[in-house]
Amino acid sequence: MTVGNYSVQMVDTNGCTWTSNTVTIATFPYRRQLVLEPATMLIRLDTTGLNSITCATFVLRNQDSILSAFISNIGVRGNIEFSLPQSQFPLTLPPLSAQKLTICFSPQNLSLRNDTMIVNDICGAVSIPLEGVGVFSNFRGTSRCSADVVLRSISTVLLVGNPIPNPAQDNLSLIIERTTSTKNEPLGELETCLLYNIFGRQVATGIYTAQRSNNDDKGNSYEQGEFSVDTVNLPSGLYLLVLHSPLKTISFPVVIRH
Repeated sequence: MTVGNYSVQMVDTNGCTWTSNTVTIATFPYRRQLVLEPATMLIRLDTTGLNSITCATFVLRNQDSILSAFISNIGVRGNIEFSLPQSQFPLTLPPLSAQKLTICFSPQNLSLRNDTMIVNDICGAVSIPLEGVGVFSNFRGTSRCSADVVLRSISTVLLVGNPIPNPAQDNLSLIIERTTSTKNEPLGELETCLLYNIFGRQVATGIYTAQRSNNDDKGNSYEQGEFSVDTVNLPSGLYLLVLHSPLKTISFPVVIRH
């Protein structure tokens, strides 16, 4: 349909004519109400240490000369490593006004991290890519010998199987796999595996044996090992096997049956 004035005319069986009111159809140029300044299709945050936080600002402008923009929230698709402080919302932008907003980045893993910010206005949703890089966190200090001390965080992925056999009789095994998420990094501190009775008393300690240790195809350190717990002298009953590690603590209910 082209631009112009339109009306509808109806004629009944008696020859009577009825004409509707005139409707004007016009076209308007497509224009988003909300835009980022400076105009960009990517928000890149500074390199940030693991579990640290870096924040940056961007400007959101309402370029409509008539309508105000009410923003209840600006979403982030993943909303884990990138986020917008919720104290900034809700927000109303009068016509032709702008507001500086804050976005933060806290990497949970190393290397390049990505997400997408979603900005909604009267024309729909706009996706803005987010980018940041996670690196090791360095912590500096001074020793009593006036020597510089640098501590660096290490990222290790830990996979744990279920204890076998369960119920156990003479021995209980727990298989674990550890992999670093960065090339040529050591695996870090070893886990401990302890067995507790129903009263919370430690009754046995797992002995760790590395079964396979090498580098994977990406150059990351990899190790598979087994905790072995001697249960031959423990009375039958319900126990709790607990794996303690710098990453997490995992508990398994196990049964010993002789």
